Amino acid sequence: MAAVHSKLASFENALKYIHLISHFDVVHRSQDKMYFVTKTEAPFDILAADSFCGQFGGYLAEIDDEEEYKFIVNFLWKVGGHAFMTGGYDINREKHWVYWRSGKPVEYLRWSESNPDNYRGVEDCMEISLSRGGFNDVDCKSSKKFLCEK
Repeated sequence: MAAVHSKLASFENALKYIHLISHFDVVHRSQDKMYFVTKTEAPFDILAADSFCGQFGGYLAEIDDEEEYKFIVNFLWKVGGHAFMTGGYDINREKHWVYWRSGKPVEYLRWSESNPDNYRGVEDCMEISLSRGGFNDVDCKSSKKFLCEK
């Protein structure tokens, strides 16, 4: 009976994964992390995006160091696109970047040239911009793909 329950649990996990890849491109990292990025762009809403990541056991990406950043950028180049929203924002206090889920300060900051610039006073969310070569602050309502981690 235990073997049947084990096989059923494996099958249920596989079904969750199949549902996940219908919405996201997915990659695993050696440190037991998984990253997934939406397959299509849509108007970004940080609360809704984080909730959507949460349906699959994840949250908007929180990039902790150079190694993680390089791994993610390599994945994003393979996925295709030019910019991907993360969980970083400074909505509550300008230039005080924190992560949506954890509330931790963003300590690893790899800003692209001339950023953050808070263009027109409305750029409070953080994206990874492949074309700019680093993080960029953008309007939180931009149409973008978004990056989750689990």
